[in-house]
Formats: sequence, C-alpha cells, structure tokens
Amino acid sequence: TESEYEDFRRPSSVQFVRSLEEDLKRRDFTMNAIAMTEEGEMVDLFAGQQAIQKREIVTVGNAADRFQEDALRMMRGIRFVSTLGFSLEMKTKQAIETYGHLLEHIAIERITVEFEKLLTGTYCVKGLQELVETKLFSHLPYLQMSEERLLKATQYNWDSFETDIEAWAFFLYCIGEEHPSVFLRQWKFSNKKIKDIVAVLLTIRTRREKDWDTVLLYKTGIHIAEMAERVYEAMIESYDNTSVKRVQTLFEKLPIKSRQEMNVTGNDLLNWANKKPGPWVAEMIQKIEEAIVQGNVGNEKECIREWLQECNLL
Repeated sequence: TESEYEDFRRPSSVQFVRSLEEDLKRRDFTMNAIAMTEEGEMVDLFAGQQAIQKREIVTVGNAADRFQEDALRMMRGIRFVSTLGFSLEMKTKQAIETYGHLLEHIAIERITVEFEKLLTGTYCVKGLQELVETKLFSHLPYLQMSEERLLKATQYNWDSFETDIEAWAFFLYCIGEEHPSVFLRQWKFSNKKIKDIVAVLLTIRTRREKDWDTVLLYKTGIHIAEMAERVYEAMIESYDNTSVKRVQTLFEKLPIKSRQEMNVTGNDLLNWANKKPGPWVAEMIQKIEEAIVQGNVGNEKECIREWLQECNLL
C-alpha cells in the first residue's frame, strides 16, 4: 500500500502489507477493488459487483481522497466511460468537477495514454460528453477553450475508425486545430506518430477538393490513404465503407506501388544520355515514375527508353 501522495500523482513511499482490505481500499474504483481467495471466493468489500451490475463508475471510499491521491484517476474514470459505456456515479462526477484542476499536476504523457484510450473506446461519444460535463477538458493542453467544438465531436459517429491515428486526426478536425503538429508535440507524441496524423489531415484536405486518382494514391501510399478515407467518410457522415474498398482496388491496379519497383535506374539514364551526373537524373526518374503510374509507359526498360526518345528527353 502507499503512504501519503505527493503532487497529486505519486506516493511518498510504498509499503508492502498483508492486509487485503488495506490493499483494496486504496484502489481507484470499486469495480477494480474486487479480489478472489485461493478457494475461489469473491472478496468485494466496496460493492464493486453491484457497481458493475448498475454499470456505474464509483470511487472506493471518498472520491476527493482518491482523486487527491492520484489526479489521473479522473481521466481514467472518463476513459472507462468510453471503453465500457458505464456512467459516472453522481458523487464521483461531482468530485471530478471539483478537483479537475489537479490534473494539471500530472505528466502529459500519462494523460495522453488515457485520452487515446478514450478516443478509441467503443463509447467514445459518451466519454467526450462526460469530459465536457465535468469540465475536465479545461485542464488539458490546448483544449481550454474547446467546449463548443468538443460538443461538435459528439455529433459524429466514431465507429468506423480502425487505428488511433484516425481517431486523433478526426479529433483534431473536430476541434478545428489549425496547428496539429504543435498540438501533438505539446501532448508528447513521437515524431513518427505526428508525421502519420499530419499526413492523414493533409491528405483529407486534398481529398475534399478532388477524388482519388492514380498519382495522388501512389504518392499518398495505401496505409495513409485508407486511414484518410475513413476519416473523410466520418466527416461527411457516410459510413458504408465502399469508398475505402474502392481505394484499395485502385491501389491494387497501380502498375507499381513504389519507386523501388521501377525497372530503370539512374545508371541506365547516364548510359543512355551519355551525360554527366546531376540533378537532371532525379528529375528524369520522377517523370518516368509518374508516366508509369499514369499508364503512359510500361514498366519495362526498353519501353521506357523508347518513351524518353519519343518525348525528346534523351
């Protein structure tokens, strides 16, 4: 069990005790304070089973004490709303409203983990509603003034997303975040994850202006394209999934899926043109690449050479 907590997030010391009751009474919620003996008997000192039957999230003992011990428990409670579809018990909810400011003492990395589970939960809309009703959002980075936009997010269907990247991209769209990279860095995302989320958002911006064509799909790549299309479908409130399948079919028909599949190299161009190396090689490779993708030339070395000659590029 833990001693007194410091900074509303960690115990000043940890002691191991043999008392099961002492262990259970320091848990966060009653549904997580249920144990079983070696003989298979349930030990439920805080009516956790009753809370589960009522589909309620109830703190163990005094809610104020539990949240002052570790303020992240407030985010966990709302995360459980999203993942389980349970409701916050009245006193628990009131305590979150009262002590929400303590969340500002918690490392953003820990908050991000819980928030991501909220966004990817089966009952995400319900979780977001609780985030607004408890005002807990106002203690999160870059969300202090986002109540109206968060409520907008609850008007959409979040069921079609298959990855956390999609959920974050859609969330940033809903709150109208104009500088997603700055937001995500503030929330301590990895560079790879930031890159993927921003790529999805940029692809959606293009997708809103025009439909997919071979060049756009090739440059985007199937991984980002599928995610962007699912988010785009959620934005326009279309959920039949046929557009994602159409993207997959179009990608499968591409003559090449990446530059590595091209049957021509920079050395081939140097030999054919009898010229010194320079920026022209990379420019030529790009022209050939687009021509292959658009179906203007086959991906065979001799076909490519003839095409270059016909276009007076050699």
